[in-house]
Formats: sequence, C-alpha cells, structure tokens
Amino acid sequence: MTQQRTKVERIVGVFPTTHGFGYAIFEGPLRLIEWGVKHIPNREQADNLKKFEALLEWYEPDLVVFENAAGEGSHKSKRIGSLIRAMARRACKCGVPLTGYSRARIREAFSQVDAATKHEIAVEIANSFVELAPLVPNKRKAWTTEEARMGIFDAASLVLTHFHFEHRSGEAA
Repeated sequence: MTQQRTKVERIVGVFPTTHGFGYAIFEGPLRLIEWGVKHIPNREQADNLKKFEALLEWYEPDLVVFENAAGEGSHKSKRIGSLIRAMARRACKCGVPLTGYSRARIREAFSQVDAATKHEIAVEIANSFVELAPLVPNKRKAWTTEEARMGIFDAASLVLTHFHFEHRSGEAA
C-alpha cells in the first residue's frame, strides 16, 4: 500500500562525480529530508543508472535538478556529461520532470550570501542545514582531489538554486 503524502514539492538534486553521485532531497526550500553519496566502485554507467532509478522510485520526486554540463562555468568530463544525459533520459522515462543550472547560475544564487567557491557554498549550506555541518570537507588544495561528500553539497546547491530562481522569476538556465 502506497502511503499518501501531502502535496509539498519534493525535489532531488543529483551531482554525478567520478566515483558515483551525490544527492540531496528537499521538500520545499527549508526541509532537507535525505542526502548522501552513492559510490559506484566500477564506475559503470549502468550501475549509476540503477542506483539513480532506485532513488527515483523510493522518493517519487516532482522534479530532478542536474548541473547543466554544457553551461557556463561547467568543466565536466565526457563521461560525466554522458552520465548526466543518461540520468536525464532515465528521469524522463520515469515521468519525472527535470531542469538544470550552470555553475554560473549557482554562483549567482549564492552571491546573495557572498559565497562564490564550492567550499564557501558548502559552508553556507551547512549553516542553513546543521545536519550537514559535520560533512563539510576541508577546503581543497589545488593538488588534491575533491572529497566524494562534496557531491552532497553540490546536489543541495542545485536544489537551492532552483528554489532561488523559481521564487525570483521562474527561470532555469
């Protein structure tokens, strides 16, 4: 038996990484209900898609938000760009609408709180959602790889960017 939920927009932010994907699920702009990182040890697109589809089936989102891999400020590899497109096709197949925002739009949304870098944005998100505070990675050095848990903050930034622009003007980019 399917449990009924009151109609609050449930949005899933998904951020593919080199080893899987980070996700953040919101019910409205102030309620973070789930977050995490799905690790895919073999980096297989099919395994990423299975875990992504399971997420869609479990949470039944009203919208999925991805980074616009072709947008201004995006530096996605071909493999990650291909994965984003495959995930988008899977979301459409499941009947879930989707949208995307460029890194430039994310920075624009977070400029309201003077956060420009990924780390500054992660800190701002953790300030708003204290349950994420212990997960904020240390500021990355130029010669180090990004920690997988940064995918959670990237996914959350996508959803919060969506709420920012939807509230302001209803436009995605």
